[in-house]
Amino acid sequence: MYRHLRPTGVTGVDLEQWVDVDGRTRYAEKRWTSNGTAVLVTMEFGDYGPPEVFDSPIPSTA
Repeated sequence: MYRHLRPTGVTGVDLEQWVDVDGRTRYAEKRWTSNGTAVLVTMEFGDYGPPEVFDSPIPSTA
């Protein structure tokens, strides 16, 4: 994302992320200034459903 914003004068992007006790992101905010305009992007996450269960991959010996 930063690579695409840098040509517009962005010198950095701040990210705040709220993670629940199960390690899942619940809320995130991204902030930056582009050509003198402050930008705030907010994201909410939820409805994760049941955890997925899968076997670990078998390491390759090659």
